Amino acid sequence: MSKKKTKIIGSVTYQDPGVPFTFRSTKVTSLSFNGNMAHLAGNGKIGKMKVSFTLDVTDNTLDGTGDFFSIHFSNGYSASGFLTSGNISVR
Repeated sequence: MSKKKTKIIGSVTYQDPGVPFTFRSTKVTSLSFNGNMAHLAGNGKIGKMKVSFTLDVTDNTLDGTGDFFSIHFSNGYSASGFLTSGNISVR
C-alpha cells in the first residue's frame, strides 16, 4: 500500500521596511498545525538571494490585533512580534 503525498499550496511574503528587503517564498515544503498555531518551512528569495525560512504564527484574535509571528531565514535574519496591520487566519 502506497502512502499518498499531500501537496502544499500557498506562499509567504514578508517585508521589513527598516532593513529594507522583501522576501517571497518559492516553495513551502512543510506545514503543521496545533490549535490556533501554524508552522511553515520552505525556500524563497530575498531579492535575488536564495534562502530557506521557517515561520511560526499564532492566530489570537479575529481582527488580527493580537496575532503573533516569528520568521527566521538561513542568512541569519530573524524577526518576531505582534502584527501592526493585517490578520493571521489559522484554519
